[in-house]
Amino acid sequence: MNQPSRLSKLFPLDYKVHRLSKICFVTENILSSILKNKEVARIPGTCNNENYSSEINKFSTFPLKGSSSKRVVDKIIRHFFCGVPLWRSPNLQYNVGSPVNVVSSAVSAISQDINIYNINTGLSGNALAAEHAVSNILCDLADINRNKGMGVFTFGGTATNLYSMKIAINKSCPEVSKNGVSKNIKFLITEDAHFSHAVAANWLGIGTNNLVTIPATKNRTSDIKIAEKLMESIIQNGDIVSGVILNGGTTYDHTIDDILDFSHLIGGLVIKFNLSYRPHIHVDSVIGWSWLVFSGYDFDNNPLKIDLDTLNKIHVQYERISKLKYADSWGVDFHKGIGGCPVPCSVFMSNNKLDFLNISKNDELLIKTHQIATEFSFDSPSDFTLETSRSGAAPLAALAALNSLGKQGYRKYLAKLISSATSFKHKISNEIDIKIANITSLGFVTMLILIPPELNIFFGNKDFFEIIQESSVENIEKLNVYMKCFYKWDNQTRAEKKLTCIYSYSSSYIKSKDNISISALKFYPVSPHFSEKYVDQTIENLKKQKQIFDKNYWNNNKI
Repeated sequence: MNQPSRLSKLFPLDYKVHRLSKICFVTENILSSILKNKEVARIPGTCNNENYSSEINKFSTFPLKGSSSKRVVDKIIRHFFCGVPLWRSPNLQYNVGSPVNVVSSAVSAISQDINIYNINTGLSGNALAAEHAVSNILCDLADINRNKGMGVFTFGGTATNLYSMKIAINKSCPEVSKNGVSKNIKFLITEDAHFSHAVAANWLGIGTNNLVTIPATKNRTSDIKIAEKLMESIIQNGDIVSGVILNGGTTYDHTIDDILDFSHLIGGLVIKFNLSYRPHIHVDSVIGWSWLVFSGYDFDNNPLKIDLDTLNKIHVQYERISKLKYADSWGVDFHKGIGGCPVPCSVFMSNNKLDFLNISKNDELLIKTHQIATEFSFDSPSDFTLETSRSGAAPLAALAALNSLGKQGYRKYLAKLISSATSFKHKISNEIDIKIANITSLGFVTMLILIPPELNIFFGNKDFFEIIQESSVENIEKLNVYMKCFYKWDNQTRAEKKLTCIYSYSSSYIKSKDNISISALKFYPVSPHFSEKYVDQTIENLKKQKQIFDKNYWNNNKI
């Protein structure tokens, strides 16, 4: 009998002897041999600038003959996976990535293996229906009519903002697709907006100078009174308020703006100035959508027995995010926080599916697309999607995650993270030389500033809000230098001491009264395994490291 050729092995037809599962088994064995400590936060191995360049050079040759599957996989994992964050680890508190649900991972992998193109039904079969199913679930969670709302999967949170801004431009300037972007288009964004909002303005040709920032109040929500004055001023100057992007769960504070009040504001401006269009409201809720899983929860009887402090925080956040139905569009990232999906897995949700007509490629024969995409398929979202080729893996992975964990599972997961973060803040709040920067946050991230010994006399008895309002520029700058030096030193010595918790650093968490950026340490647990044990370990390690740093390095000018 003839042995199967190399090509037939790498591109098998028979799933009974499918090599994908065998290769995955080999992969898992290799990772298991590397990850001897199950709680490590990153995959062990050398990851630095010198090593990085070396790996690039080592693998930048296209071999004449291929190697065995096992050898290829082994080399790639051992050389390229070094330093990769392990989101399932309770010791990784680095950012708002997502631990992947294994069911979601498996469905994603097989979808990628089959190579499903979510361009139209001719290229996707029934797989494209998963996008509609997830969209319907999200509509239900947000109390939006399924027949009216609609979502499309896209390449990330940045893309959800791109969609919203493009639709807003086309609604406010109907001829823009033919004539280009008007110079007098303005967008309002928030003080704590993600940088992707400015990126989208740049890519769409709006220009970052045409972004108008709404300042934040003390609790980091956007100041609606100032927003009203800004919008009125723009309109009175003859410019166009194309849209506004609101906070729907910010990265650092999980802040959610008053969506309903902003909707009323926009409606009032349309009437007052007799606008021919309604400025578009988009909510950047790629993190904050998570609180929607508490839709329908009995907060009075609390069947999950969530502790009252955590329950109250969840209830407030849910009430805020439940107002998404009063916006025009919003975003969802299943690859962040509790989403449980491989990256990228984002959805742009429109509360009125007719808004997609504003970005149709076939509108008035603006752009002629291939006839296979439209004429010979009964579902063809490529008419209005930013991408032509979209993987079917993302919506299938999201559907798998939603069905395997269920609403109750997501609720328990989110409640656990918030409860642990609340405990973290409570236990560290008595430390004189450590200040909680986001004490009013209702989410699961903790931002800390560490006070250098020489500034204890100025900062010791003050809370963070007093520090940013009363401190001199000189003291804020000293604080920032100290914070950066500590983080760099701690990042290095923790690895040497094998201290497992990995957190991150922000050079510009918030601005002082003098508009000076204030840095902060960021503790962002996302693992479902995170618990009181890791809260205590994290705090004790941080306190010990600070004591050592202050005594042996900072005070002795060894930095």
